[in-house]
Amino acid sequence: MRKRSIGPIAVSLAAAMVLAACGSDEELSKAEYIAKGDALCKAIDEEGDPTFDKIFAEFPDVDMAVAKSELPKVAEATEKFVADFTDLEGPEADAAVIEKINARVKKLGTTISTAAEHAKAGDEEKFKETFFENFDEFEALDKASRDYGFKVCGEEDEDEDEDEGKGKGKGPATPLTPEQQAFVDQGDAVCKAADEIVEPKLGPVFSAKLPEAATALKVILPSQRDQVAKLRALTPPPGDEAKVKELIDSLDAVNPAIEKLLAAAEAGDKTAYNAAFKDVNRGFEATEEPFEEYGFEECGG
Repeated sequence: MRKRSIGPIAVSLAAAMVLAACGSDEELSKAEYIAKGDALCKAIDEEGDPTFDKIFAEFPDVDMAVAKSELPKVAEATEKFVADFTDLEGPEADAAVIEKINARVKKLGTTISTAAEHAKAGDEEKFKETFFENFDEFEALDKASRDYGFKVCGEEDEDEDEDEGKGKGKGPATPLTPEQQAFVDQGDAVCKAADEIVEPKLGPVFSAKLPEAATALKVILPSQRDQVAKLRALTPPPGDEAKVKELIDSLDAVNPAIEKLLAAAEAGDKTAYNAAFKDVNRGFEATEEPFEEYGFEECGG
């Protein structure tokens, strides 16, 4: 369930927010179109990231004072970038793809503007709901831009330690044996299937909209248990039995925190919910690096 580990959620939001480029009356080649977009995305990342970093630094707690004072500026900048991007003349041959990206960019602009209005009104629940009910749109925009060829616009999250050459994202230290690769492929298939069930349910969980979160968690928790059971049913590569058990145990260890999250949501207890959410988040973050280091891409984190 790759989205459940929030971390600094600012990165994902800002990455989607900045998919924009200078307007132009001339049709650009694909390379020119991508280059202009990536150049501006890099510059605007530097402008937008600090705001989201501060707002969501203690997620699920939100710094509404920062959101109220700074997000309207981000929303104003986003409105201009949306206009610039949709005015850009990309390759005519790619018009259909570009039209779909433009539509998602416009939706993003609306989301940021709406969230800014809720921030100014001090409505934290609607503020969070606006972002996370549209989380799939953010990810779809990121994916569409990456698939088209952008390198900076829509780039995937990277842990700060990775930039320093250590920590998450390293992958296995040595190439996987055929047996290990087969096992990883089987495990990733299990985790991907679980993600397809869970991820569409995450909006109300992240936005802490408790009645809807309880309904979503009643789907998420059984899916998580089933995922663990299916992983345990796989046959580990010879010699890796203990390591594999440790990995799966770490994933299973998060389920009690999800149970507490569900109980808090059903009770309508926002304080208990936020505390349980932090435990869930920490639990999944702890699984990410070990699974990646073994060679998994879909499992953990």
